[in-house]
Amino acid sequence: MQANLLANAELVRRAARDQLGVEVNYDEAGVRWLDNYINGQRSAATEVVKAKLPSTLGSFFGECIRHTFGGE
Repeated sequence: MQANLLANAELVRRAARDQLGVEVNYDEAGVRWLDNYINGQRSAATEVVKAKLPSTLGSFFGECIRHTFGGE
């Protein structure tokens, strides 16, 4: 399970870099980027994409928390 979460989080980082030209890390700036990205997707994404976003974006957010505050 943990490997899947990390893979999803890394997928977000790669997509941001490759598709949007943005380098994001597991830090406060990454959370700010994520917030802006989610707000943009509310109107731009299809329903199919919106259904997939919570698990991948949630994994990225979780890694931001884990890297900032520690944990497994």
